[in-house]
Amino acid sequence: MLDHKTYVEAFKSTITFRGKTISDLIKEVDSVLNEFYSTFPKENIKHLTFEQYALGLPNSKDSYSYWLEFKTRDNVGSISGGSAEKFGIYYSMKKSKLEIVRKYNKGSVEASMNYLVSLLEDLLYYAENDHFDAIDKSTVSPNLKFKTLFMYYPMKFMPIFSENHYDYLLKKLGLYNKSIKGVAKKQRQLINYKLSIKELKDMSNYEFAHYLYYLFGVPSYIKGEIKINSPGILADKKIQNKTRVVKIREVNTSSSNNNSHNQRNVIKKDYVKESLVKIKTGFSGEQLVMDYEVERLKKSGYSRKIQHVSLTDDSKGYDILSFEEDGSKRYIEVKSTKNQTMNKGSFYISENERKCAEGKNYWIYYVTGVDGDSPVINLIENPFEEQRLQLTPVSYRATFEM
Repeated sequence: MLDHKTYVEAFKSTITFRGKTISDLIKEVDSVLNEFYSTFPKENIKHLTFEQYALGLPNSKDSYSYWLEFKTRDNVGSISGGSAEKFGIYYSMKKSKLEIVRKYNKGSVEASMNYLVSLLEDLLYYAENDHFDAIDKSTVSPNLKFKTLFMYYPMKFMPIFSENHYDYLLKKLGLYNKSIKGVAKKQRQLINYKLSIKELKDMSNYEFAHYLYYLFGVPSYIKGEIKINSPGILADKKIQNKTRVVKIREVNTSSSNNNSHNQRNVIKKDYVKESLVKIKTGFSGEQLVMDYEVERLKKSGYSRKIQHVSLTDDSKGYDILSFEEDGSKRYIEVKSTKNQTMNKGSFYISENERKCAEGKNYWIYYVTGVDGDSPVINLIENPFEEQRLQLTPVSYRATFEM
């Protein structure tokens, strides 16, 4: 489970953008949204004229499209890039003529504008009534659609307008499910995750979006390839642009014990740094296992039911609830190390994990080389049966009475 308490404290005290703290940005965005509401009240959107809506006209710096494209680019979020076609109707200064995208063209400027604003009015109705399927099916271009929805409903939507960004962030959190389609539904996944975490549930959606980018970095996509701009604190710069090949190895554990002990040098540890490294290493291993399990079960249909349990509860005694191809449950505890593949390994097991394994289809997935180009997932089935693992006590619980 991510240590959100530690990360949130660091995030709130970190300068995030243009020399401003997240608190400064939130105040700025609240002011911008209030000004937008005053300029374009929801109840008046159906009366927008071409002159009030479009880019390219002499007064376009006061237009609806200009607000979405430019006035809110550096604080709310950018939908820049591409052509003005995303707005459906605009004036092309290059061609010196009015342009109407075919799907909005109803024969005249007035009829086309009436049709476009009716679609925007429908969007606001869907948002008001939580009709997220209808939002995703709307023919309004994604940038126009989701920037509009955040401007009017910042408590329901996020200031992230690219589906690629949602896929990236959901994968980083171990929540990605390729059967879930559409930006609106993917937003709900992230928002529901936020609401399930004590340290995050009181964040605004705007603050939460910045927090996710703080953790994982801001992605960009060029010809189908991902590149990370401004890597987050959990981003691994060494592997961000490399293709990784994950190998799977079934482990045939031996019951023979090696009791030899090597003399160790005394080292003073930085426990805080060590703890952060362990959190990152463990989370990276769980992400690899989630991807493997989804791939393993994609033909059976059970891939949709896999749960990354440790994201919200690390007391269960396992990290991932998966399935066999017949639908029976597979309980997976993930152990991860940066060390490369080896013929033997070691990791810590809690008493809670050992007890959880009793009477269950329990597996340990031991991920080696977790940050490298060729990590290996070592599969250990029913690890506590027939002395497949040598368990060595390393600590004791001490109690006393006064």
